[in-house]
Amino acid sequence: MRRASTPASPPPPREKLYQAEDAAIVGAEVHRASAGYTGSGYVDYVHTSGDFIEWNIAADTGGTYRLGFRYALGSGVALTVTLLAAD
Repeated sequence: MRRASTPASPPPPREKLYQAEDAAIVGAEVHRASAGYTGSGYVDYVHTSGDFIEWNIAADTGGTYRLGFRYALGSGVALTVTLLAAD
């Protein structure tokens, strides 16, 4: 008698790293003066409003994805940011 095989577990999610300096940048500037960044630099929002970055990301498949951010605030001045996602 043969046992029914158990379906394989789905593969773990693949991580994809998007660097801010590689996004479409409006108003902000890419800088390299402060240490600790990854990639080729970091994006500095230089105006009091209107600066933004934008990625266009196409998911491989439908489903739920986890999104994480790493950032620093070197000036000590409070900064409000907004995250917008569209499908």
